[in-house]
Amino acid sequence: MFRRLDHVGLVVRETAAALRLYRDLLGLPAGPTLPHPREGVKITFLRAGDSLLELIEPTDPTTGVARFLEKRGEGLHHLCYEVADLRAAIQHLQAAGLQVLDREPRRGLHGEELAFIHPRSAHGVLLELYQAGSRQHPVVP
Repeated sequence: MFRRLDHVGLVVRETAAALRLYRDLLGLPAGPTLPHPREGVKITFLRAGDSLLELIEPTDPTTGVARFLEKRGEGLHHLCYEVADLRAAIQHLQAAGLQVLDREPRRGLHGEELAFIHPRSAHGVLLELYQAGSRQHPVVP
C-alpha cells in the first residue's frame, strides 16, 4: 500500500532564509516558490537525491500552519507517503481507527491527489498520503 516516503514537509518563518541553508549552502536544487492561497501558505520543493523537502511558509496568520508555527516553531510539519491507491489507503486507515482528516482526496498545489492523517493517530506526526502518479506539474525542474 505505502510505496515510499515522497517528501518531508518543513514549516518555516521565512522561505528566503530556509533557501539560504538548503539551496545555497547544502546545494539542493529548488523549484519555484509558489503561493497556495487556499491553504494560506507558500510552498517550495527542493530535491535531495530521490527525496524531496517541502518548505511551507504561512501567509495567513489564521491558518492551521500559522498556528502550528506559533505553537511549535520551525521544523518538521509532516511526512508524505506515496501510495498506490489513495482511496483504498483512506478506507484501510479509517477501518483501523485512525483519524483521517480527508475522507475524500483533495487536490494539492501541483494537481496531486492527497489526504492527511491526524497526528493523534500517528504518534504525534501529521501524515500526508499522496496518490502515485497524480502530480500534474513537476515540483522541481
